[in-house]
Amino acid sequence: MITLYRPAVCSFCDDVADRLRAAVLAHRVVTLEGAETVPGLPPSVRPPVLVEGRQAYTDRASIEAFLDEIEHQVMMDRQVSGDACYLDPDTGTCL
Repeated sequence: MITLYRPAVCSFCDDVADRLRAAVLAHRVVTLEGAETVPGLPPSVRPPVLVEGRQAYTDRASIEAFLDEIEHQVMMDRQVSGDACYLDPDTGTCL
């Protein structure tokens, strides 16, 4: 399960949550208030933080890289659907 720890106001976090929803990935979003810290991580680590299993992505660049990779994996896994439609990996359209 992927967990996004985020502050209440964060447009980047809104985008991350949208990308997780669009990829139809099991995830949860936890909004941290004020000085609340991310469970299991040092207090110096501030949200946004994306956690998958034991791996924590603690900066925007690593979060975006993780999302890019997972979106690519999901697209490749879904290339062949039940109706034998082959998806173009560049455009995502049915061939």
